Amino acid sequence: MESKGYESIDDFKNKMKEWSKEGVALSREARMKKNKLKKQNITTSTAVKAAPGAENHMVTALLVVVIAFLLADKMNLISI
Repeated sequence: MESKGYESIDDFKNKMKEWSKEGVALSREARMKKNKLKKQNITTSTAVKAAPGAENHMVTALLVVVIAFLLADKMNLISI
């Protein structure tokens, strides 16, 4: 109620319309346009970003190399 701009029930008491197929169709069309615009905004903003897991893969690969290096040093396969 408040999101529509009404402060009390008396403000919209006699302004409501009866249900009709035409009204539902108009409402659905407006909602679909709104959702389509949201999806377009989301896709354009995410297209600029890198893949969501790319940073994690790079960090994981770096940690694997460091661990392998430290294990090889501990087992005296290499010396620092």
